[in-house]
Amino acid sequence: MSPEIAERIFVRYVTEMCRYFPAVPFAPGTTAREVRDQKPLLFLAILAGSSHGSSELLVSQDVQRQLIKALKDQLADIIWRDGQKSIEIIQALQISVFWYRPPLHFEQHSFYMMVNCAAVMALDLGLGRKATPNVMRLSVGPFRRYYPDSSTIESRRTFLVCYYLCMSITMVLRRPILLRWTKYMDESVKILQTSPDAFPSDRLLCQHVKMAHIGESISVQFSMDDPSMEVAISEPRVIYALKIFENELQQLRDENANMGGVDPTIKLAEHITSLHLHEIALHQNQGATDFQPPFEDEPLAASVVKKDVPIGPAHLGALGECLTATHGILDTILGIELDIILALPVIFCVRAIYAIVCLMKIWVTATSSGEVRSIIKEEDLKIESFTERLCAMLKAIVSRDAQSPHGKFYFVAKRLQERFAEIKEGSNKTVQSETDFAASQTPAQGPIPASCQPSISQTPLHLLSEVAMGSTATATPVSTLSYQQTQTQAHSHSQQQAQAALQAHAQNSEPSLEPNWYAGIPAPVPDFTGFEPNFDMDFDFTAFDLGTGSDADLSALFIPDSMHMWAQYPEPGDGDMGQQQQQQQVDQGYNGF
Repeated sequence: MSPEIAERIFVRYVTEMCRYFPAVPFAPGTTAREVRDQKPLLFLAILAGSSHGSSELLVSQDVQRQLIKALKDQLADIIWRDGQKSIEIIQALQISVFWYRPPLHFEQHSFYMMVNCAAVMALDLGLGRKATPNVMRLSVGPFRRYYPDSSTIESRRTFLVCYYLCMSITMVLRRPILLRWTKYMDESVKILQTSPDAFPSDRLLCQHVKMAHIGESISVQFSMDDPSMEVAISEPRVIYALKIFENELQQLRDENANMGGVDPTIKLAEHITSLHLHEIALHQNQGATDFQPPFEDEPLAASVVKKDVPIGPAHLGALGECLTATHGILDTILGIELDIILALPVIFCVRAIYAIVCLMKIWVTATSSGEVRSIIKEEDLKIESFTERLCAMLKAIVSRDAQSPHGKFYFVAKRLQERFAEIKEGSNKTVQSETDFAASQTPAQGPIPASCQPSISQTPLHLLSEVAMGSTATATPVSTLSYQQTQTQAHSHSQQQAQAALQAHAQNSEPSLEPNWYAGIPAPVPDFTGFEPNFDMDFDFTAFDLGTGSDADLSALFIPDSMHMWAQYPEPGDGDMGQQQQQQQVDQGYNGF
């Protein structure tokens, strides 16, 4: 790579990528040569993370792969072999995670370890606390250990980014919270917002960190990282906590609005936090462990299915907020220009996929409960429309640069689109069979016994729906009629609340975009030459749990522990063929992303 190309990549990072997520910014006037001489590892991380997706191809795909390999080799030598620790290493790890390049095989993913490594190294360097005289003495004398000054702007910014990444992983994969909010973080946010030594972009970073703080409070309150805990949205303490968090989120939205034009990443963060808050409505009748992958196709035990719980106003209201948040995430990311999408961290593409998954969860709820179906219509979800538009956007990314880390999610979205079409077709067939069976019964035969009810576990989705919402096909006993009559007024109020949320979303939603919605850009014709094998051909990207209420199923994008769910068992000999293809790739020097 020539110095001129390296300079252009560095300028692109400073002017485009840092503009929308200023995790590791530079002072105005900083040149590529200065960074290369003073922080060579950080410079290599910038080249590896910013060399993709530019409007004109700066480096070839082969050079991009070599940059990634060189960065991994340097990190391994510096961190594990030499045991070095510095702010530069932490910043290099942060950039490597924000613009993470997925490997060929899922078991080789290391982004979670990289986040933890950066956070632990920051703690070892004393970044999360005030510098004391005893700590400062460690930087002088015969037993010299380098401890950076934790009171500087750079140290505070670096530690806040570590916290943001830790909370992002917690929200995505439901992992334990490694860094908790402290007084030092609170002081750091205030200093970055008011200090004359801080960069103007630090205000944007602080808003993201504040949003992550709300996410931490939600995770702790609702035990999101503990799948053994069951949280019912009908409990008064849960309803009260929802109102508290909604008020905090609204206050933060007002702050963002006062900053001027709302940044697209901030809008995404607002909708993501709202979805994280209200998603407990998607697992009303079961805990996270009831559907913990891997899944089997055999029927679940009767003890797993819990009794049906009446859907109250809080539940329906939260479902309406979930729908608003998912549409907000997708409308926002689909309304962003292609060049900006390619400059955003990969985590936002993960969130777009998660929004599609949540829409499918809402579809399961709406098709399994008559009360919800009366409020949320199937056509209101717009799953097919959003998946088609998302696939078109990701397809344009693949067409521009097949090595872009965002391009992998084209295959994820495409497989989700195809799988949902199969699920919906199976659901329609099952409903038709139930209708035909009921029509064949005469009135003289009386009510249909439960043992003769048509099975709704003909497809894995119906099995999930039955367990998620409880069996709604059983006849209502006469002894419960009086109880249902007493619930009429509450259900009417809940319907009004959910309808109000849906109407507010319809009024505030952005206008729909045409399939070819990039101004001045013709319909993309992706060049998949040499790219199609750039991901694990044996990996089922759609191994999601549509019944759980946590986005732990997004781990299927990285750590697919649900391979048995809706598995497409290969024909005899297919496994050998897949091994031969992988061996050919290795022989040709192919290493995927």
